Amino acid sequence: MRVNVKKTEVVVIVLEWLRENGYLESLQALEHESKVSSVVYGREQKFLRQKVLSGQFIQTLEFIATFRSNQALDFERCCFLITRQRLLEAVYHKDATAKHHLMEEVAKYEHKASREEYSQLCYLVQLPNLTDHPDFYEWLPEQGRHSLFIELSTLLKHVIPQTGRHELVQRMAPGRLNDLLKMSVLHQLHQFKAQYPEVDLPPQLDFSLLTDLSSPDDVSLHRAMAGLIGDVERESQPGNDALVPSEYAIPEDDETGGARWWTDGEKQMDTSLR
Repeated sequence: MRVNVKKTEVVVIVLEWLRENGYLESLQALEHESKVSSVVYGREQKFLRQKVLSGQFIQTLEFIATFRSNQALDFERCCFLITRQRLLEAVYHKDATAKHHLMEEVAKYEHKASREEYSQLCYLVQLPNLTDHPDFYEWLPEQGRHSLFIELSTLLKHVIPQTGRHELVQRMAPGRLNDLLKMSVLHQLHQFKAQYPEVDLPPQLDFSLLTDLSSPDDVSLHRAMAGLIGDVERESQPGNDALVPSEYAIPEDDETGGARWWTDGEKQMDTSLR
């Protein structure tokens, strides 16, 4: 069996991981550099996304205004959402001049906001730091712009063609990159068990993604396995009467420089590795 690793598939998987974990600025940078996107956008929506994510809010509003005559579009709701994002960014960057101006602007569209939305906005502009609010503790302008694009796309769904997920993403389960990495580590552990069947790996032995079980030069592997493999090999040599603990595990150096073995009660075998 041959596995064909395609660059586009790798990029799409990484893009989805970035999207799932909120690394939106990195996602945009990778899309720009690779010319690959996990979402297929129409011409108008691609233009809208570019303007919103780059913070070109005046151009965004001008673009949406071209569809103002369409009765399916709530244009003033779009104005409120865009102005709210601008105001939040002014508060985030502590731009007092812009904040004062935008507070006057957003008040024009109060009737297009829910009572909860507008009350929260009035509270946020009074905070010394936007991130002082628990709902905005990890808020970033890039995240707000991404949310704005989604909200505007919903309002424009009857006006401009909507997006479709990349065909590769449609075939892919959520968290695909994490699953692939876990399977890779488990595969290396299975190979290690096949090479050293005498060794029981205790649950305390926690391999990270940075440990390369297939590489004899991996420093973290040497530290984890120092003494263990040597003891197993010495026991297998003819005429060697040295006592070796019957339950193989990873030795820990004690205060005297010797090795302490895990107790029988500590030794448990992950059945997934057998």
